[in-house]
Amino acid sequence: MHLAALASLKSEIVEVSGKLQQVTEERNSLRDALSHVDVDRKELIQMYERKLSVQAQQNEEHITELQSVIAELNKKLSLQSANKIEEDDEEMEIESQTSEHGMMD
Repeated sequence: MHLAALASLKSEIVEVSGKLQQVTEERNSLRDALSHVDVDRKELIQMYERKLSVQAQQNEEHITELQSVIAELNKKLSLQSANKIEEDDEEMEIESQTSEHGMMD
């Protein structure tokens, strides 16, 4: 009976050792996969940050261009407003002179 029990224990030890080896290999494989995923994740983050940086720079340049265009349009609008005021003043002066001449006759 003693030999049968030892044989059974030996069989269990071999089975457990095999399972331990299999689980250890799986763990190592998963560790390697995780390491590769982590490297890929870091590369993607760096790529995304570079892309965001480029986009931010492009947006800043576009904003600067738009501010320049707005400044030019404001300048043109001011000049047109000034010209319109001068024209209105001239028309009012002409009307005033015309009505004064009409009253004198």
